[in-house]
Amino acid sequence: MERGNGGKDEDAGTPRADAGELFLALEARPAAHHAHAMRDLGACGGAGTMQIWKVDASGDTAPRVHALLKHEGGCACDAKWAKGSTRDAEHEKYLESLDAVGILAVALGDGRVEVWAVPKTANCSVAIGPKVLFMGSAPKRLGAPLCLDWNPVKRGKLAAGFSSGEVVVWNFEMSGELNAGAKTEVVPWACVKTS
Repeated sequence: MERGNGGKDEDAGTPRADAGELFLALEARPAAHHAHAMRDLGACGGAGTMQIWKVDASGDTAPRVHALLKHEGGCACDAKWAKGSTRDAEHEKYLESLDAVGILAVALGDGRVEVWAVPKTANCSVAIGPKVLFMGSAPKRLGAPLCLDWNPVKRGKLAAGFSSGEVVVWNFEMSGELNAGAKTEVVPWACVKTS
């Protein structure tokens, strides 16, 4: 779903473990799962797993699973790392306060958008629940969030495109005090309908 490209500026959101190591987030689901059937948009529920892989950008070392993050959103239609580079001291301080390698926004099949702190250390043989920084809610009439992205210029704005053709934008601050680690439901800051 979301991967790095070896440290080029256009992909500054991809977390780095060490020099030359990147993280890749992808959804794992059973082959029989029909997450993209129109009749199921916004109603896909149940257990799901997001795999976080550590990848050596040079290709010298095989990729390995860093963490397995379980959720109850059925499936993840999209995932995006928050934009913040290793040269951004404020972002790095925030990640350190969360003991996280990165912040990942996930569009779930049950209609929710969540933002997770991906842990620095994890047991890759056991799926764990992610540290949910917030759950974005939108009216049910919008259906399912199919895609999302962070504002590349102004930190703290996250947009999601829904199956209804509408776009929802959430506005929040990423700081060490963000929700004090508690699950918080955030309502849309703006909602735009396309024709």
